[in-house]
Amino acid sequence: MDKFRAYGQFLKRGEHIYRTSAHLQWGDSTKSLGCCVLLNPGSATLEKVAPEVYSRLLADGKAHGQVIPDPTMIQLATLLERIFGQSLEGQFQIYNLFWLQNTDDQDAIEQYVELVAREEFQFDESLIELVELKQHPWVLLGWGVKKHKRHWHPFVQIKDKWVSLIQTSGVPCFGKEHPKQKSGYYYYHPCPQIPTHRPQIINDLEEIYYRDVWHLFKNQQ
Repeated sequence: MDKFRAYGQFLKRGEHIYRTSAHLQWGDSTKSLGCCVLLNPGSATLEKVAPEVYSRLLADGKAHGQVIPDPTMIQLATLLERIFGQSLEGQFQIYNLFWLQNTDDQDAIEQYVELVAREEFQFDESLIELVELKQHPWVLLGWGVKKHKRHWHPFVQIKDKWVSLIQTSGVPCFGKEHPKQKSGYYYYHPCPQIPTHRPQIINDLEEIYYRDVWHLFKNQQ
């Protein structure tokens, strides 16, 4: 797992730290291996995983650079190596529904909704351009299975915006859907909080990839 590097771009507004982008890198190629859309950046201890980046962030309000991979990044790298094998070359982009760093998903959503209400954060700031999404061969969906609360309107809105963008792009997507939530696009996060559950979801996602996506690219791999 030491074959890949992780990079992030960060922004500080007031008391909050936002990770505005992140990607995993194998070798030096800029070719996209795929991408994912998750809930939010979970690692809230930037000063530990990238002290130099953190120092620049405090000084300038924004910074980018290499970071120590967090558990989610390691899970994603494991999935990529299961799909493509060990000889990887390229980038895997990590997108989020919103940029706020918080390791507690429900608290993160509540904070996001509050920041939008106070007009400190535009609800769709994380949304990318269609042309950028089309550069990726496929999209892994993993923004969680928290049932929507009535006051989570901005959260529902940004999720719907991402779904619409992906559907418009025609880029194949997959993820492990919640079996009982038939509407609202509920997909399990690829890195469960309980470590012993992590190998199983990798197995599940690999199986879903080969069932739903692989046949579209089997002549290219």
